[in-house]
Amino acid sequence: MADAERRPGALKRLARVVFSAMSRRRASAASETSARLAPEAPRPASPALERSRARLQERRRTQTARPPQIRKDADRDLSQPSPAPSAPNTCGGELKSLGTPILSPAPIAGRRDAAAPLQQRAPKPDNPFVAALLASAERVWRGDAPGAGAGGPAVREPLSSRRPRQRGAAPVSVEARVEGVRLHAMDREGEDPSTAIILIHGAGLDHRDWTFSFLEGLPRAYRVLAFDRPGFGDSSRPSIAGGLPTTQARLLRTAAMSLGVERAVLVGHSWGGAVAMAWGLDAPEATIGVVSLAGAVAPWSLGSSIAHGRRMRSAARMALRPGGLRTAAIEGLTESFSPNAIPNGYLEHIATELTLTSGAAAAAAGDVATFNGALGLQAQRYPGFDRPVELVYGDADLILSPSEQGEAASELLPNARLTIEKGAGHMIHHTHPDLCLEAILRAAAEEDTPETALEGAPASPLGQANHSGARL
Repeated sequence: MADAERRPGALKRLARVVFSAMSRRRASAASETSARLAPEAPRPASPALERSRARLQERRRTQTARPPQIRKDADRDLSQPSPAPSAPNTCGGELKSLGTPILSPAPIAGRRDAAAPLQQRAPKPDNPFVAALLASAERVWRGDAPGAGAGGPAVREPLSSRRPRQRGAAPVSVEARVEGVRLHAMDREGEDPSTAIILIHGAGLDHRDWTFSFLEGLPRAYRVLAFDRPGFGDSSRPSIAGGLPTTQARLLRTAAMSLGVERAVLVGHSWGGAVAMAWGLDAPEATIGVVSLAGAVAPWSLGSSIAHGRRMRSAARMALRPGGLRTAAIEGLTESFSPNAIPNGYLEHIATELTLTSGAAAAAAGDVATFNGALGLQAQRYPGFDRPVELVYGDADLILSPSEQGEAASELLPNARLTIEKGAGHMIHHTHPDLCLEAILRAAAEEDTPETALEGAPASPLGQANHSGARL
């Protein structure tokens, strides 16, 4: 009974002790917070700081009281550069210019003297990427770039306001925006702007792969559009399903329509072959024919999937090293051109510093990740596609197997023609351009082709087996 009476008292004493400790702790925390938030008392300035302040104030009073001076060069033409200032040297004589560019004032309205600042720049750097950027900036400033205005950077004119170009003019850069995605292409005009040859590049590259030499070999009668696929070159990439051939085909087709193309011969290389086939399957009424140059048009076998997985992992490990992205890309191009060598000037033309970027590598990896699933569904639609399809492969291709791709697709497509060239590798459009040109002209033969379309075509009759390949 006594213990039961003592327990409430003990609990009360314990509660008072705990409450008192918590109150002291809160009070201590509040005082520390107030001390931190309280403004610090200003520290007395040191004598040296006070003397510096006094000298500065005295200098300001002296400058304010000094009468204004009349400049002797008030009537000088401001469009002329000012003479370089010189300073006496402690050792006697004058200090020489250290090479720093002295830019002239802004030119007078209505007058342009843009060459003067650029002539005083330092020598071009050794880095080719920086040199290319400086050269591009110089062309824009001089007004040599397309659309460059006087005294300012280049401004792109709307497509509708451009002057009509003469037949045979050099390709121009054009852009279209579809579903929020920027799509870039090189456009070379022909006789009929509504009918075009569409060039779709492979993985890891952009339109420069076509403009190296292949585009110039196409007949001048045809309009040619060499696109940058989404995620490559100057084209952006959609955030959802950007790696699917059907998505890329829809974006490129809409962009081509906005540029005035109604019907087209679709030419795809490597992964671009999958996009070309998807374009034709989705819009057969606007497709004249499809040409697959070493194109990915059928699913991989298990062995090919394993081999490509190893190749991608090896390239990814190499790309993580300093400068490894360029090394991995060059090794991939060497394998693609095999058994031939990379042509002289090709790496400089495609501008590896601009083309082979981490963004392009990620886009290529996304394309490969969707390869088998997308092409498996796409191949199921081949039997109902009645447009002419040209399948051109090399038997020495180390990237895509001609039997797994070309032969498998030719068995499903009702109007396909398969060509397997001996000794040709994956970059067959560079090593055997005449063979590829014949295939394009055969695919375009359904249209009322102008006689001038055959200018520059091989002298051999179309379809004749003048190459050491198998024509099926």
